[in-house]
Amino acid sequence: MKGSFRYYVIVILLIYLPIEHSLAQVRYSVNAEYLVPLGDLKNNYTSGLNAGLGVKYVFNKQYDVTFNTGYTYVQGKSVEDEYFVYNVQPIAGVPLGLGIRYKPDNLFFIQASVGPVIVMKPASDFGMHYSGGAGIHYKMLEFQIRLMQWNKPEIANFAGFQLSFVF
Repeated sequence: MKGSFRYYVIVILLIYLPIEHSLAQVRYSVNAEYLVPLGDLKNNYTSGLNAGLGVKYVFNKQYDVTFNTGYTYVQGKSVEDEYFVYNVQPIAGVPLGLGIRYKPDNLFFIQASVGPVIVMKPASDFGMHYSGGAGIHYKMLEFQIRLMQWNKPEIANFAGFQLSFVF
């Protein structure tokens, strides 16, 4: 019970303090991302999707701090050989990312983030994820290409193509 209370207090502070300081400096986003498995992962997985929510605090014209979360699902392949037919279990989890974004101008940005990932499939576990990418921000839309890595359930590398609606 104590852990749950602390979690809610931290979430409320992360949201309330930036809003209290200046509403003009806080932006929210809803995003969808198509994931492509890379490296050895592509032998057993086809593709994935991530749907998420984000909050970013705008420090100035060049730097933002971001917090993102969502649900990620990567579909496993059906594998056949001479003796067996089996299905690879999908990977599913909830990554929580804290990142920093650098904007050299009003259109382009570079972002890096890190955080824990709560893995739900193939087995319940906790791990870390890392990502880096670049994108374009135009009015209320963002398009980002990024590379990410999860260290659980195994080392999993993905390329992501993300579209976000920012308000």
